[in-house]
Amino acid sequence: MKSWKLVAAALLSLLLLGCGSAAAQSRFGVIGGLTFANAPKAAELDYKTPTLYHAGVTYQYHVAGGFSIQPSVLFNMRGVNNGDGSVAMRLGAVEVPVALQWGPDLLAFRPFIQVVPFIGGTVYSPDKSLDFKKLEGGIGIGGGIEIWKFQISAHYSWNLNPYANKNESGLLWAFRSTMVSLALLF
Repeated sequence: MKSWKLVAAALLSLLLLGCGSAAAQSRFGVIGGLTFANAPKAAELDYKTPTLYHAGVTYQYHVAGGFSIQPSVLFNMRGVNNGDGSVAMRLGAVEVPVALQWGPDLLAFRPFIQVVPFIGGTVYSPDKSLDFKKLEGGIGIGGGIEIWKFQISAHYSWNLNPYANKNESGLLWAFRSTMVSLALLF
């Protein structure tokens, strides 16, 4: 528990670093997009993973040397469908990804690469038969481009903590996801 508090304190310190000129280097925004989830072993059990969504708010802080830190708070829907297309499971999670980005500012646009560790928790599921864990965490890698006030990004993430214990079929509901996002930064 102490390690999470230490990490949170370190991230907060980095965000507050250089507050004197933070207004010129930081932007708030809204973010949303598509989540292409994949549940390991789902195909073996004739499950399909539908394309769902994520939406939330974000904050970008530019540090020196082309680096920026971009924490967000997202509501992210994932799930699986039965082979016939009916809903087998839906999970809604509040996630806090912190994108660590690097990319050169080329005046008209900024391409970047990113590493995205995240933590979160399940807040919505209509299926009460599974023993859902409330906390999740993982890491993602990806990239994107900023043009004026718009940011288009994509990353592939590994959820390192399964959402639920094994059900009767033995499937652990841990997702790997590709998230494609559009952010409007103010």
